[in-house]
Amino acid sequence: MTRRTWRKGDLLISYGSPVITTFGGDDEKIESMRDVIYFYYDITILHGKKTIFSASTHDFPKVPSLPAFLEHILTFDMTKGYALERTVDGGFIRNVDYAQIVLEDAIGMANEYYYKIERYDYSVKQADEESPKKWSEYTLTIGRALLGRDDDGVFREDFGEAIVIKYLTAEELIALKKTAEAFCGAAICDYNESLEEGKR
Repeated sequence: MTRRTWRKGDLLISYGSPVITTFGGDDEKIESMRDVIYFYYDITILHGKKTIFSASTHDFPKVPSLPAFLEHILTFDMTKGYALERTVDGGFIRNVDYAQIVLEDAIGMANEYYYKIERYDYSVKQADEESPKKWSEYTLTIGRALLGRDDDGVFREDFGEAIVIKYLTAEELIALKKTAEAFCGAAICDYNESLEEGKR
């Protein structure tokens, strides 16, 4: 069974049970996710051995797009972000810039799960320091909004459940990116191998 897992301490994000349907015939090998029309899989988040979140995709897989979204937030020009904080107190200066990107379903009625990735860039200078200390922190939210109906009977996302992972580093996001890429690659290999087995 194909499964790829990202770890941060006791927290695990695990992708598994891939099922692929291609644009081509049922006997054609595929080279990349661009050859895939439907990609079903499950995502499970565990803390220790306890499952704290799980979802299955049906129509809107996120993991193939996750590497590009992570790369975007990691390389984002923060001069185009939001100025979240500007503090000057005597010789103390603290600036915090903010950006976020959300990877969610195209249609709100089928919210399988979503990612929200936030970036905080800090610049802090004490009065006795020549130059500021600078660093970035990231927050990853994985969740699912649940649908309700408003007074007119229209579906809307009223509330939901989410796992928020704070104080991530760029290196940890790169590791998650590699996990997503490895899972998609393994799913493609499994699909191609199943074609070979079917020919025997």
